Amino acid sequence: MRISRFAILALLFGSALAWAPSTALGDDDGWKDAHRTFRAAQKSEVWTERRDAYVDLAYFDGAPAVKAILKAMGGEKNPAVILTAIQTLGGFASLEALAAVEKEVVSGRGMRRLYMLMAMARQKGAANTPVLLEVLQDKKDMMAVAQAALALGERKAAEAKEPLIALTKSKAWQLRAAAARALAQLGDKEAVEPLVKSLAASVGSERRTIAVALETLTGQKFGLDTSAWTKLAAGADPAAIKPREMKLPYFTQIPITGKRVVFIITNSQRNEDPHLFVAAGRLESLCEVPGARPILHTRIATVGNFIHAHAKRCIQDLPTKGKQKLGMIFFNQVVRPLWPKFVSMNSGTLKQALAALDGAVHAAGINHYDAMIAALDYAGPKDSAAWKNGPDEIIFTACNSPNAGEIKEAEVIAAAIALRARIRMVPIHTVGVTGHPYTMMEHIAASTGGLYKNLYE
Repeated sequence: MRISRFAILALLFGSALAWAPSTALGDDDGWKDAHRTFRAAQKSEVWTERRDAYVDLAYFDGAPAVKAILKAMGGEKNPAVILTAIQTLGGFASLEALAAVEKEVVSGRGMRRLYMLMAMARQKGAANTPVLLEVLQDKKDMMAVAQAALALGERKAAEAKEPLIALTKSKAWQLRAAAARALAQLGDKEAVEPLVKSLAASVGSERRTIAVALETLTGQKFGLDTSAWTKLAAGADPAAIKPREMKLPYFTQIPITGKRVVFIITNSQRNEDPHLFVAAGRLESLCEVPGARPILHTRIATVGNFIHAHAKRCIQDLPTKGKQKLGMIFFNQVVRPLWPKFVSMNSGTLKQALAALDGAVHAAGINHYDAMIAALDYAGPKDSAAWKNGPDEIIFTACNSPNAGEIKEAEVIAAAIALRARIRMVPIHTVGVTGHPYTMMEHIAASTGGLYKNLYE
């Protein structure tokens, strides 16, 4: 049975729990034919044909289908196909299919185990919750712990509350962030006090994640003001709490709280186009963000002026004391890191960054995929290196759609970046200034815990 192109795209870009296959249709004859067709499709050089075959296989909910999918995933390189495989597994509901996925989580390792945890996040019911709770106790595989926490949150597993609260005390910022995201989805206000303590102990991008969780649980908008949150947790009347204004760096309307921040700045020929914020007062409102220093809007005439002005303000407002690290990548058809590795924020690196923005040369072509991979791999391509020393926040700007680089299809880029960033727990904020790949950028931000700003409309 085939599923429409629309349904396939909904599978790739829809809510994590919005799609599930219908009940099993797998009689023996039907399964044999379907399996034969699936294996043949996996030999195709056309990635969409391989992807579509997983969707067809979703109607055979059982251990044989799980086995076939796992075997095919082992040789698959296209991230959009891998994402479809994960979501197909996540849609299975039969006990034998759930047991087969659980077995891979218990005995598996590396990327395969992480993919199965992502699949479990999409499964409904409580059948596999015990194994997710068990993974939370793993002291060696922190990436698996993070994925288990996210899965428990997405499944709204109430029995995970206490283990997740314990995770808010972790030394790893990624685990504190994962716990906060999960607890927000559980909706239990008993998590407020431990989250406030976790916020007070945090110094990087996880602060915004924890603050968002607190806002979700309480309905209050106290931002990063730990004093205000502490008063609320102690029982104070919210109306009597006056949160103090926090001085934060902003990129457009996005507050930046990371310790190791990478800016990805587009330098395509579209940067030379006149900006489109001609409606009365719109440019001024985009340059006067509450909580940030205003930008002199009278000097902004082009798309590039607008992007560079916001980048300059944000970089100038980053802390120059402590352990703040900065990375910067310029891209069009070619991806050019300003520095080969993270640099400490000081007057010298600030001067270099501002000069690079002023001297940026626009060129044809736009390579979204390699630019974001370069940012995620700023500390090296291995997940272990990225987990320890990689970015904890990325800002990606775009003013057109991808047309250069290793991967040009927007939906494949979305899948690739979302998978890698989720594994590393790196939030990616995406900002579209003119026409841009809307679904791709929205999906990347939502999947990674970042913010998406569509400034074109």
